[in-house]
Amino acid sequence: MRTMWNAISFLAVVNVLALVLVIGWLGYSDRLDRSRIEAVRDLFMPTITSMEEASEEPAEPSGDGVEEISEVDPPGRLPVTHLGPITLSELRDDLEMETRLALERQAETIRANIDHHYEVRRSEIETRERTVIAREKRFEEMRARSADEEFKQTIADLEEMKVDAAFAIVQSWWREAEEPRTPVPGRRTFVVDVLAALDSERRTKLLTEFVETGQPKVAADLQLALRDRASVTTPGMELPDADPATSQYPPSPVAVGGDPSL
Repeated sequence: MRTMWNAISFLAVVNVLALVLVIGWLGYSDRLDRSRIEAVRDLFMPTITSMEEASEEPAEPSGDGVEEISEVDPPGRLPVTHLGPITLSELRDDLEMETRLALERQAETIRANIDHHYEVRRSEIETRERTVIAREKRFEEMRARSADEEFKQTIADLEEMKVDAAFAIVQSWWREAEEPRTPVPGRRTFVVDVLAALDSERRTKLLTEFVETGQPKVAADLQLALRDRASVTTPGMELPDADPATSQYPPSPVAVGGDPSL
């Protein structure tokens, strides 16, 4: 019994000390003054029963029949309005408006997506049409050139020349095609057609000469141009590693037939 009493006494002393420390800290930190103490006293002075009875009493109407409302609401209190409760019809109208606005936003999004896909598809179709026209034009150029007697004589002369002489001529033609200021029109395709018409062994030697003379990029460009040329004359042939942006004859999804001898 004595032990229990000591424990209760110890807890009471601790609570009193804690309360004193809290009050002292509130006063020291400027959180407690006389007006706040009186406000707390006024808050707990009336009983709950008396407050409920006072709230049940009808409020006396003022002279003009309008309840006086303070201009500034106290902190923590919801603002007082004169609006009545929302009716079912108003709620239905608000819901219909929100639904209509949501449907309009969805329609705008769908319309924008349709326009975007239409523009992309139209651009693809136009690009393919330009590609087909360019391939057909190139094919006609190759066919006309292969039937030209002067072109055939040029190929025969290059076949009979030494490799160094033939390389010098082809290199001169290529420089005319790559002249930055005044390139010769059609010279690039002419060089590619010449290499394609030569014997494979002579063609390989000429491309090797470009590499050995420090012009590997020219050899690479000519090799790709020869492959592009083959895609024009070979039905259904595609070049996945050829760059359409830099290729002289971009690949097309439409197969263009032609004479393999070209």
